[in-house]
Amino acid sequence: MPWSLIGLKSLKATLSRMIHSARFPHALLLTGPRRGGKFTVAKDLAKALNCLEPEPDASPCGVCLSCRKIEEGNHPDFIVKRPTGLSQSLAIDDIRDLIRSLGYRPFEGQRRVVIIRKADSFREEGAGSLLKTLEEPSLSTVLILTALSESRVLPTLVSRCVRLRVPPLARAEILAALKERKNLTGPRAELLAGLSGGALGAALEWPPEEAWGRWASLDQLFGQVIEGQALGRKAVLDFTATECQELEKLKKLDQEEAKKAEEGQETSGHRQGRYTRLLEFMRLWWRDVLVLAVTRDKNRLAGPAASLAQRKWATEVSPKNLTARLKELDYLEDNLRRLSQSELVLTAYWLSLVNSLGPK
Repeated sequence: MPWSLIGLKSLKATLSRMIHSARFPHALLLTGPRRGGKFTVAKDLAKALNCLEPEPDASPCGVCLSCRKIEEGNHPDFIVKRPTGLSQSLAIDDIRDLIRSLGYRPFEGQRRVVIIRKADSFREEGAGSLLKTLEEPSLSTVLILTALSESRVLPTLVSRCVRLRVPPLARAEILAALKERKNLTGPRAELLAGLSGGALGAALEWPPEEAWGRWASLDQLFGQVIEGQALGRKAVLDFTATECQELEKLKKLDQEEAKKAEEGQETSGHRQGRYTRLLEFMRLWWRDVLVLAVTRDKNRLAGPAASLAQRKWATEVSPKNLTARLKELDYLEDNLRRLSQSELVLTAYWLSLVNSLGPK
């Protein structure tokens, strides 16, 4: 069984060399996009370091007892830690308990592998507790930290790890995987590939029809906005009312997640980012309009083929204006996170967009 991730030949070759060298680092920091396969790589490494019958390229066989136990999460030498509670940070007591347990030899594997997810959630106190372990590691223990980027992890931790980036997959690789795993092709697959940002997990998590329906509604609204102020204003108000109903549902889910976390229950882990789903569609839409306006090259689009509305915006609005529209989404996202009146925030954004075009 080869490494689980599709593509990423360079990364796989690096992992193979590291294992074959017999001097595998005691601490790794894996960075990359959300749902981009960091945990999959970490779990594959845990399997490879304990595999009873590894492949010639050092990848795990996937079928031996050790590999199966790690895949099922019940191997005594495979430990996963992740942030918990309302603060979504690693509790200091959990870190100290982990450090104490690392003083023992592996129970049945060759190496004890500890995966610490979202290492960018470490606070100074927690990081300080882990530093001694990173500076004076046990030869039989490997720590694998995962995070979105190095810049979000405390420098004291970064400096003591070997850093590897799990890069985004190419659009063609995402499309091939969607065809293989979901038998999905055409515009819907192209949309999911564009929304994924190169992370296969992100592409797979969207129900295709739901995503396409949202994309079509958004595209229709942008088309009505550029047709004229009167039509645009009415469309904005109708769309905002519908979209805010969805946002309110997401807020309730957030509250339920927060309550579970406060009570120490298991949560989905997706509280952050609920309000960015609409923004993901809008960023992709504007990004492709800007690409079309500047290059006129339809092959450079990240999403599906340009719609009539996108072509109209690309030809009738200046690239400078389009760039401003794209940048405005950062302010919109910030306001949606901070302010409770989602409908007012969205309405203000859309009406500002309508007014930016001037009368027609």
